[in-house]
Amino acid sequence: MKFERPVIQNLFKGLMKNPYKGISCLNKETKTKLILDRYYKCYDSIGTDINYTNLLYLTLNKSKEITLIEKNNNKKIDNIISKILYEQFEISDNSYVRVKYDIGKENNTDQYDLKFSSENDIVDSEKIKSIFNDEEEYYDELERRRLTNCLIQGAAVKGAPIINMYSKDINNINPELLGLYNEFYRNIIFAQFNQGDEKIDSYLGMEDVSDKEDHTEIKVEGANLIFFMHEIIKGYFEIIGTHSLPDDKEKADMIIDNVDTLKNETWDIRMGPSLYEQYRECLPLECLDNFKSEGDMFYLVNKLNTKEFKKLIFNVVHEPEKAKQLLNNLYKK
Repeated sequence: MKFERPVIQNLFKGLMKNPYKGISCLNKETKTKLILDRYYKCYDSIGTDINYTNLLYLTLNKSKEITLIEKNNNKKIDNIISKILYEQFEISDNSYVRVKYDIGKENNTDQYDLKFSSENDIVDSEKIKSIFNDEEEYYDELERRRLTNCLIQGAAVKGAPIINMYSKDINNINPELLGLYNEFYRNIIFAQFNQGDEKIDSYLGMEDVSDKEDHTEIKVEGANLIFFMHEIIKGYFEIIGTHSLPDDKEKADMIIDNVDTLKNETWDIRMGPSLYEQYRECLPLECLDNFKSEGDMFYLVNKLNTKEFKKLIFNVVHEPEKAKQLLNNLYKK
């Protein structure tokens, strides 16, 4: 394997394990290239003289600066969030999808330790056969869910910096705040490449989607505004991504239990942005107005059957003109 930049040890170790071995529609070289393309972009944005320990220290200081500014301007931050939700997602207090959020929540890593300890990479073949028609169906659905999660994480990482569109509102709070957000987020995303599979170093945000009596609720926690954006995009696209799961609840639960792990999430953050960037380049221009329009298209993609979905992802990477044609036809329907 040839590297164009120095590659940090944890990433190198992870790549040697072939973390996406369950995804058959893309070969190992393609998956590695998607991950490394993103790594190189992050590496170049940070600079070549990188000391990981110093980077984390500086990022922690940035986080403290951001928290202090946000705590002194809670109402203005709330106004920006309301504006973003309405303009980007068409979400309001009366819409079908609604949002509850908490910005600046204290770190809590206990939930991550629990999830890691419950992960199991080996599934008993007899259990698979008792729920699915055969093992091929199970692994096809497993692959589809993994690709869907990868696209969702990619949308979140690529989309969070949209707060730069609201620079006037943010500058009215503090002219240094937008720069702090961008530097903090850039450093944290780069840090994912140095994250080992066995643990997570910090808590920055989470989202949870639940069905209420008359609406769907996305509950979001974020260390700050830019991580709120990351998590709200994830939550919004996850609602849509449920349409890619099997209709049978027992099948869907088994797929979720074996795919939606923090170990996988780390790799989805690494590969997802490159994959989503290529996917987004294949979308009709009419679908790029805001996250609502992108989400509408994502819904149509997730309604494809598993074979069609995997073929689309293959074409996105290898034959983008074919992917553009398929997506355009879906949009016209």
